[in-house]
Amino acid sequence: MQAQTQWQTVEPSTLGTTTVNSWKPVPTTDAPANAQIWEPLSPEEERLEPDQLVWTEPTVDQDASDERGNIAIADEETEGDKSNQEVNEEGFRWPNGQLMSEADQIYYRTAYSRGSMIQIGDTVYPNLGFNALQRHPDSWVNAALIAIDDSRIGPPNCRTGDFLDQCADGMLEARVRLWNSPALSFDLHWTMHSLSGEGSPFNFTIGDQTFGDDDVGTKFGEGQSIGFVLSKNLGQTFGLTFAGYRLFHFDETTDLPRNFALFGTKVFRLNDTMEPPIISVSLGLMSDVFNNETNIGTISYPESLRGGLFPSLFADRYDDKRSGYVYYPDVAGVSSAFVCADRSIFAGKPVSAVDENCIHQVYVGPIASIGFAPWPWFGIYAKYSGTDIDLGVSLKPFKRVPWTISIEALNPIKGVNPTLDQSFDLKECRNRENTTFSDCRTRVGIYTELAF
Repeated sequence: MQAQTQWQTVEPSTLGTTTVNSWKPVPTTDAPANAQIWEPLSPEEERLEPDQLVWTEPTVDQDASDERGNIAIADEETEGDKSNQEVNEEGFRWPNGQLMSEADQIYYRTAYSRGSMIQIGDTVYPNLGFNALQRHPDSWVNAALIAIDDSRIGPPNCRTGDFLDQCADGMLEARVRLWNSPALSFDLHWTMHSLSGEGSPFNFTIGDQTFGDDDVGTKFGEGQSIGFVLSKNLGQTFGLTFAGYRLFHFDETTDLPRNFALFGTKVFRLNDTMEPPIISVSLGLMSDVFNNETNIGTISYPESLRGGLFPSLFADRYDDKRSGYVYYPDVAGVSSAFVCADRSIFAGKPVSAVDENCIHQVYVGPIASIGFAPWPWFGIYAKYSGTDIDLGVSLKPFKRVPWTISIEALNPIKGVNPTLDQSFDLKECRNRENTTFSDCRTRVGIYTELAF
């Protein structure tokens, strides 16, 4: 064995202020000082028997027992920590198996709106009725085209499902994002009620008939109005909206109501997957609706929020003695005539039993909807608009495109609104049977929307 070199320090010089360590080798011998030398056993030592081992039970030591108990408790706590860690690691994972961050877990469980559509994570579901959810952070605008056949109130040759010329009403609605933050979203709501007539940018011919700029009625682009939609999410799957629809008219050709609405929407995820089946439930209040079975009261509109194509016996009597299908600047809304009638002729009293204040008021009543989407591309829903129940089926044909199309049966169920049923009996169903889903009372609506 080769000896190892050992070093020792040399005392520093007392001269100077800088200490310098100098090293020099120490003389070594051929073998280390503590080297052990092995010798063979003597003959006597080789004949000796080895000592026998004797095993005994260890004595019980209280301190050792306590220590073992502490170790067992520590082991149990460690197992509990492992169990909690396993629970914490449950949740959504990326395709490579990596667990999503807490922020991503929240994102893929939070519901937002894209117009009438509902978006959870990256998945967009079709129209499921009313939607009070806050606008999605990446969404800026949505536009909807609505068409309703006039088979029950149009010319005699109109049939159910006829959406051409005088046999249909059309409307274009859009919502433009003005403000969107984690706290709330605020949209401008814009409506254009006339989509054909003079000035129409399109014409098409079916048989002997040409549709477009030759259509009778209002000119293309008339019937415009604006309002607002203010929405806020409270939690991951509940939203609250306060809205004013069509509050300010740009001309005197609008016959649509001015609605104020306050309502909420709750979305139920039916399982904890990335694209779960969902149920959407909405409930709230809306103004300028009418159903004596559900109305909760009336409110008066200020002068700045009155006016429209709202003809009635009471409008003729109290609004500048106008008559016919004309603009009445002092009538609050569509339901104003029912406010006046319920206090006079419907109560067995003369028209003079009410004064002009009744045309300044509108009814307030509940609204509600419930929708079910078993898959992201298909949904069904029922919607109570404060006047009657509508039933719809909706589709979202393309996974990556936020576009939905719905077909609705409007006012199909008899018995929801007795006043409306009586109107059907006297007019549209006068010579036909007024029953649920009868063609004299049921209108067909098409609703399609694209959101960005």
